[in-house]
Amino acid sequence: MWYYNVKKNPRVELRDGTVTRDYQAREVFGDEKATWWDRAVRAWPDYAEYQKNTDRQIPLFVLTPVS
Repeated sequence: MWYYNVKKNPRVELRDGTVTRDYQAREVFGDEKATWWDRAVRAWPDYAEYQKNTDRQIPLFVLTPVS
C-alpha cells in the first residue's frame, strides 16, 4: 500500500530522531537503482536476504529535500 501512496503523492515527510523534514520521492530504476541498492544493503544487510526470498523486485525511492 505505501508504494502506491508514494507514487500518487511523492511529497513525503521523514523523521530522523527529533528532526522532521519534507522530501520529494522518486522511484529509481536500472543502473541508478543498482547504485542506491548497494548503498542500502551496506547500511542494512538484511535487504539482500529479503530480496533473495522473493521473486518480485523491491521498489526503491530516492528522497530529495524540499526547501
